Amino acid sequence: MAAHELPGDDLTDVDFLTIDPASSTDLDQALFIERADTGYRVLYAIADVPSFVRPGGGLDAETRRRGQTFYAPDGRIPLHPEVISEGAGSLLAGQLCSAYVWEFGLDDSAKVSSVSVRRATIRSRAKLSYKGVQAELDAGTAGPVLQLLKEVGLKRVELERRRGGASLNMPEQEIVQLPDGGYRIAAAPQLPVEDWNAQISLMTGMAAANLMLAGKVGILRTMPAPDERSLRHFRLQTEALGKPWDGKISYGEYLRSLEPTEPGNWPSCTPPACCSAAPATRRLTAPSRTPPSSPPSAPPTPTPQHRSGASSTVLSW
Repeated sequence: MAAHELPGDDLTDVDFLTIDPASSTDLDQALFIERADTGYRVLYAIADVPSFVRPGGGLDAETRRRGQTFYAPDGRIPLHPEVISEGAGSLLAGQLCSAYVWEFGLDDSAKVSSVSVRRATIRSRAKLSYKGVQAELDAGTAGPVLQLLKEVGLKRVELERRRGGASLNMPEQEIVQLPDGGYRIAAAPQLPVEDWNAQISLMTGMAAANLMLAGKVGILRTMPAPDERSLRHFRLQTEALGKPWDGKISYGEYLRSLEPTEPGNWPSCTPPACCSAAPATRRLTAPSRTPPSSPPSAPPTPTPQHRSGASSTVLSW
């Protein structure tokens, strides 16, 4: 850890902040938004965890062997040592950190007009929680960056709608251990700020895909549109739930018409481009995507889950 060198590009004057569940300590994304002459300037920082992993070393070998963090009801097996993922490599408030910083120029409709990425040293100003941010926005007491996150996020949602995209706003799920040693799942619908924040991450993933295509590097895994059998299965499920989808509106518009606070509307599984859960689950199931874990020695690229269009893309390195 002592030998780790920070990038020479200094962006510590930027007022980055992180927004995560309150209990999170592995903070891997930070943002800053301000108005520009023709729209907005967005800076999105991704934790530079790969800089702590020497290619070919023991840590590199072990992280490749694990492949991902494994979660269990009463604990987890991390991909990287916690001294990195929750310490030196985490974008903790007040800590000098190495990060990949994406800079976007957006027009007044929040459409991307310019994009660049670089390694830089940053210092986050605050560790915020989704619930806390939503409360501030609802009360009208949020600061300029958070107000702009809502403004830009809503405009990006509208752009998603226009391009035919679909979002599955999965509920937050927490496994709670019971006094008798058993477990239960506590679920709650996502807050609006989670969607607005995810829109920034999705925008970054799309920009990364374009750079990868232009540079002919990396791997893009595409997901085809659902076939007729999958669509027919989905329609039957919507009819069984009393919320039929006749196909006259787009799949994305149908999802937006569902009330996210009703548990019966929560997807129970998300297999690629198919609907495989039994109707007896009383849940709608629909195609979505889940990104694979990136090798530890490569730059991370954010790819939000549960978003799709006519076809969707998952980024890998």
